Amino acid sequence: MESSRGSWWKVVIHYLSWLVASLLAIVDALLLREALISILVWNQTRIIEAQRAQGLVPEKIQLGFTTEAVSQWALFILGITVVAAVIWVEYYFRKGIAIGKFFQRIGIILGTEVGIIVLAVILQMVFS
Repeated sequence: MESSRGSWWKVVIHYLSWLVASLLAIVDALLLREALISILVWNQTRIIEAQRAQGLVPEKIQLGFTTEAVSQWALFILGITVVAAVIWVEYYFRKGIAIGKFFQRIGIILGTEVGIIVLAVILQMVFS
């Protein structure tokens, strides 16, 4: 009786932590996409400035089209990755409960996701 009453809170924490991890995975994907666009725009701007410094007329660069294409493909690929990660994280958390490493696994997943957020923000700041 004790084990059945003591386990309900683990299930609640399991699904709440899974929800938080899922939301953070979506934030990770969106911030990584923004960082990728920042890098692309920075690179195109660097090319134009280098051509102007040499006295050349910059080639017509279709930055808008390129940025939109990269944005859409990144969103598609990162979206598929997020769905796969969310499914895997639920399994990872559930198995963590079974072997008694649930809170350690929460820390690993949430720490990784926060690290990805920090990396994406740093990339955006560097390439802005």
